[in-house]
Amino acid sequence: MKRVKGGDGALQFNIQELQTIVRNNLAIKILLLNNRCHPSVRQLQEKAYQARYPTNVWGYDTPNFCRVAEAYGIPCAAISETHEIKEALKWSWRDPHRAALLEVIIPEELSMYPIPMYRSVHRLPSWNHLFVLKLKAPKHV
Repeated sequence: MKRVKGGDGALQFNIQELQTIVRNNLAIKILLLNNRCHPSVRQLQEKAYQARYPTNVWGYDTPNFCRVAEAYGIPCAAISETHEIKEALKWSWRDPHRAALLEVIIPEELSMYPIPMYRSVHRLPSWNHLFVLKLKAPKHV
């Protein structure tokens, strides 16, 4: 039995692996922290771009992950209150031989720590020009 934790963006990047879990009958317990945005990108946009959030917060949405998991045959539960955590974790472990997804809906304002060091991207010569072109905001906006 394996445990996996991740965010809503990470699951969307790898959502097809839910089918792999089911096909191979893997007893993986997934703890999904859903803040309905990409926190590391949001934090960069707050610090470097005066909190302009195109496509990361404004206009970004996530699917109903429980419906997606259940479509693959994986039981799912979603919680949003701290007092629900203990019972929800018990629920996810009630069958140790079967996969389960537990979605924990958290406020989008929560930040991610440690903060990724975006400066390191500038040290990579092959990516430097792409990074600057895509993320440098015009001065008039």
